[in-house]
Amino acid sequence: MNIKSILDKFKWRSTKVWLNKYTIAMVAFLIWVLFFDKYNVNSHRYLNQKVEKLQEDQLSYQAKIVETREQLKHIDLYKEKYARERYYMHKPNEEIVVIKKEE
Repeated sequence: MNIKSILDKFKWRSTKVWLNKYTIAMVAFLIWVLFFDKYNVNSHRYLNQKVEKLQEDQLSYQAKIVETREQLKHIDLYKEKYARERYYMHKPNEEIVVIKKEE
């Protein structure tokens, strides 16, 4: 046997496999699923990017929630001080002097 006869047999077998109706159907199905289907590769990539962005947003919002809860605890502890400084509240017969610093 020489190399040419081996290559001829391989070529005949490979074309026979590729021209099989099941192989053609499988290739057509894969092309349809990858490019033309409603849930194709591009839509999956887009949705994955969107999920990642939403997860990042979720983490940032959770951090803001923790920060806001700490501020609320601080305000609950020092209600009078907060009201006096922020809203200029005062007791009856008490005078308030506001001093603003120039920067």
